[in-house]
Amino acid sequence: MTIGIFSEFGTNMPSSGSYVKKTEVNNSVAEKIPEPKKHSVKEVIKTVAPIALPLIAIPITAGITYKLSNKNVSKLSNEVKELTNQISSLKQSTEQNVIKLGESLKSQSAKNKKANAQLWSAIIAAAGLTGSYTAGAMSKSDKKNVSETLSSRMNGIESEARAARDDAKQSVILTGNNLSRKYTVDVGGIQLLKNTDCLSKNEKNYAQALEQIKSAAPKYLYGKPDVKPIEKDHPSIWSITSEYAPVKEGGLGSVPVEIQNNAVKLGIDMPTFIPMYQKKGTASFKEEEGKYTYTYKGKEFKLEKAATFKTDTYQAGKSNTEEVEVYVSILPIDENHKKQLVFIKNDNYFNGTIYQTNEKSEEQEKFAFFSKAVYEFAKAKEDINSVKDLKITNREVFDSIKSPDALILNDWQASPVAALARYKAPMEHAYGQLSENASKKLSDMTIITIGHNTMYQGSTQNNNDNAQRIESTSNILNTLFDNFAADIVNNAHTGASDTNPADSGLKNLDNVLLINKNNPQENHTNLLNMGICLSDYFHPVSENYAKEIISDEHKELSGEVRWALNQKNNAGSLVGIINGNDFDNLSIEKKYDDIKHRTGLEFTVYNRSSSIDELTNARLNNKINFYNNFMIPFSLKNKTAVNDSKTQEVRNLTHSLELADKAEKTKLPELTDEELKNTPIISSVGRLVSQKGIPYMTEAIKMLMENWEKDFPGKNKPIFFIAGGDGEHGKIREHIENWHNNELTNEDAKRVIFAHGF
Repeated sequence: MTIGIFSEFGTNMPSSGSYVKKTEVNNSVAEKIPEPKKHSVKEVIKTVAPIALPLIAIPITAGITYKLSNKNVSKLSNEVKELTNQISSLKQSTEQNVIKLGESLKSQSAKNKKANAQLWSAIIAAAGLTGSYTAGAMSKSDKKNVSETLSSRMNGIESEARAARDDAKQSVILTGNNLSRKYTVDVGGIQLLKNTDCLSKNEKNYAQALEQIKSAAPKYLYGKPDVKPIEKDHPSIWSITSEYAPVKEGGLGSVPVEIQNNAVKLGIDMPTFIPMYQKKGTASFKEEEGKYTYTYKGKEFKLEKAATFKTDTYQAGKSNTEEVEVYVSILPIDENHKKQLVFIKNDNYFNGTIYQTNEKSEEQEKFAFFSKAVYEFAKAKEDINSVKDLKITNREVFDSIKSPDALILNDWQASPVAALARYKAPMEHAYGQLSENASKKLSDMTIITIGHNTMYQGSTQNNNDNAQRIESTSNILNTLFDNFAADIVNNAHTGASDTNPADSGLKNLDNVLLINKNNPQENHTNLLNMGICLSDYFHPVSENYAKEIISDEHKELSGEVRWALNQKNNAGSLVGIINGNDFDNLSIEKKYDDIKHRTGLEFTVYNRSSSIDELTNARLNNKINFYNNFMIPFSLKNKTAVNDSKTQEVRNLTHSLELADKAEKTKLPELTDEELKNTPIISSVGRLVSQKGIPYMTEAIKMLMENWEKDFPGKNKPIFFIAGGDGEHGKIREHIENWHNNELTNEDAKRVIFAHGF
């Protein structure tokens, strides 16, 4: 039952005397209510509330009907009294009784042409209080004030039927009341929210929504891709990502930039959405005299605020309402083209670094919230009345973000957007919360998911313990789907079956949203699986990688999403793409400013048209410059006695990069420029994870050093620079530290700089 209709009701309006003559029913009911103080709270809830609250709402409903239809009020009042007597005569009122009452009232009101049936249905939803009351959803204070609150709100509804209907409808749509949010059911051992509002539900649309949900994954897993051209001169394709250079940790952050740059040059609008991370010391957000600035690792973004809205989240069995702020930064691509970077700001979920679990949420929960925020904004662009407390702060900026015609989802962090579009949009339409056109556009939209690294899937199976897995799974699914979570999860079929030889042993994958749904000991959600199962195409970031992730030889690369990837491959919708092919923007010429900013160095630039001599001389000069003015000063970073200006400058530039040299073995040789020209300098910069092959690299370096004189007699030994951000809880960092300290000779260890913490 939708009890959230009361969430927008104010209590500061004067109560009306127009309802006095309608109170005899309420008075008769009051005589049947036992004294609360003689019973426990539990007894009061079980006996008093189920009868009292629906009946309190009914006379008020009759009053509204009186305002709308004077000629028929007597008839309707009698019907109300008759139905009231029916339910009050029952020894025990149940949720089913109240549903029956509500349906009867709805049926009676439909017969009265002058009483607005849609308004009546929304008002009668008050009868649904019993369901939430018996579920323990309503507090004593809510019980005490509900009649007064309802009367106050009803007094404010305009007498004109259409205005009253719209007002009541908005109260239902915009509800954020936690009372209804607490009503959950068990689905495979996970507590999921259930929508009990049978009165505002359109049965036909609801049935169609369930069928659409059931058939969605089979359509995109097994069916041949059917992507229709966008018939627009300048289509709008939204790109959603967790990284966007320079707001990045790895290679994922480069791809959205390259795709957007080239798409915009082709005449495509491609706003790219990213969270506004606010880790102290790494990022900052400032507002001064209506001007907004966001800075990340020294890179400054000038912003315009487009809108704010609210969205519901779910944590630890409770619903919360979070405010989302949307900011736009306009960035130049070249002298003729500009692009939109859209920041999603929330101070609770994004108050850490990109992948840091913060005090508010697990990493998977953070990006589920991000995906929902983007989806809500897409709804706002299609149906402005469908989003809670939407405030457009700058109409020009808001309108500059065009409504999406297609979506590009980058990896698991953005994959839930596919589930929201395919699953939630039809359900919201079924309950009158989203227009038919908006629902159809979102649910039918072309969606592409890019797989940057299928070993990282946003799976709650990886959480530390069983209780955490269950809680995080519940938090994610309820946050994404709100009161539709139970219905959606129960119908989110993949089509996998253990009776199908081709799917042998894959019964655990028969649900898109709840893997191992039938095994409460192992059930969990997997965000990447949502993107794979519900996208038109899944694009791994290389053609060879597309083959590896479905091969029998490399099962570890895809894990539990391997089955879904194989279905996509069989259907022709798993297609590898070439990664890092933007030669212009990846050249040292284009990256000069960024390199200078990060290292403090002046570099000699070159491009594709440079001669071989120009290229060779530039690289030699840059190597000498890098060694003398960065590598040597950095190797002295931990030595407090060194105070020369260059070392101090490098210390400041690399404040987040730690030199790992516990045994103090690093001591780079002093080489002349001529010696440097003939000394190989080999660098590796990337995340410190086993997938990068670092254990193989360290073993290769050790072998190279040990056999150098034999293999390259008379040649200068190489110097290595290894750096990267920590991953896998520091496992690879510890491996390199042990290798550097214990497996290299003292002489060889001097020639290896190891740093971590980008």
